Amino acid sequence: MSTRARSLPPAERRTALVDSARRLISSRGTVPSTKDIAEAAGIAEGTIFRVFATKEDLLDAVIASTFCPAVLRRGLDDIDVTLPLRPRLVALAALLQHRFTDVFGIMGALGLTAPPPSLAGVHAHCTPGEGHVEGDGPPDDHPRHTGGGPDEAARTAYLVERFVAADAGRLRCTPEQVITYLRLLTFSGSHRQLTGGELLDPEEIVDVVLSGVEKPAADSTGEKHHKTTELAAAGTVTTMTRTRKAR
Repeated sequence: MSTRARSLPPAERRTALVDSARRLISSRGTVPSTKDIAEAAGIAEGTIFRVFATKEDLLDAVIASTFCPAVLRRGLDDIDVTLPLRPRLVALAALLQHRFTDVFGIMGALGLTAPPPSLAGVHAHCTPGEGHVEGDGPPDDHPRHTGGGPDEAARTAYLVERFVAADAGRLRCTPEQVITYLRLLTFSGSHRQLTGGELLDPEEIVDVVLSGVEKPAADSTGEKHHKTTELAAAGTVTTMTRTRKAR
């Protein structure tokens, strides 16, 4: 039986090829051959070159889709912000970790140490609803034209407002610092070369951010006070027993 994929419009065929290539690169950690990509997509190898002029063009498209923030933004919008603070942050850390490991895997396989400069401004028109927009995006007079994607300050402000601001009164630092700590620890904890091969669990990450690793002084004092009270009570019982016997 034939394993050929059904006929697709050019834009859908392009997306299907990019997705197939990404999956292979992520699973193998190396750049697959065009033959392997074609087999994964269920098409003839020659079909690739009716969509992409060269294999390098296909890999460039893979890189652009990997760094596209649209999927991450959609995931952020989908997190239930009515959850209590800890599970809300665990969901955020899990989503960020998935994003980081995906990016790290593609970068490692393609020999990248940083996002290519050619990606600057490429995702200005990508949205959570529509996903990655190929090429230059809509024309300047399109209603979605923004002139550029959100900057770092805007991204941080969004995360603070959506995930932490409501619980600011419970914190001993600013909500902005919580987001900074969470992002930094998730980033480093999602890189296998930094963690010795074992990724940090999202719950671990949130526990460290919210509670730290040292027992609060109040807990330590409380424990000592509890033990002292127990000893004192035991001593009182012993004294009362001796008094009764003497009588």
